[in-house]
Order: sequence, then structure tokens, then C-alpha cells
Amino acid sequence: MDNEVSRLAVLRKQRGNITQQEIAEVLGVTETTVWRWEKGISEPKLSPWQTKKLCNLLGIGIDELPDDFGPQPIHDTADRPESKA
Repeated sequence: MDNEVSRLAVLRKQRGNITQQEIAEVLGVTETTVWRWEKGISEPKLSPWQTKKLCNLLGIGIDELPDDFGPQPIHDTADRPESKA
């Protein structure tokens, strides 16, 4: 069975349970705005300084920042075909 998860939400949790509110405060947006990004309702239009702040907060490089913050399908590992070496 497939589920969907926001890549931004995964990063938030992996990097120390950073809250939507913390991201909102650092970026100068509302918590609702961050929620909307994670739900795929709207797309972020971050300025260069906001992008740098977000990367610093998450402890990642720009190349690790997801292209899309909205929900993405994830597959159960049992459903994945094994790679042949």
C-alpha cells in the first residue's frame, strides 16, 4: 500500500523535530504557509536569503533541499523489486 509524505516534513523530523512554527519564524512566513507547502496546496517562493536560512536550520546543503515540499508517494519496501548485482 502506498502512502504520501512531505519531504519537508521528513527533513524536519530527521533534523531534530523542527516544528512548522520554527520554520515559519526563521523564514518570516506563517505556520499555515509551511503547512500548505507540506500538504501540496501551495508552493514556496523562497528568496535567496530564505533558502539559506532554511538550509541552515535543517543542517543541509542546497543540493539536499527537495525540489517539491508537498506530499510524495512512498512505497513499502516489501513492494520494491530487489536489485540484481
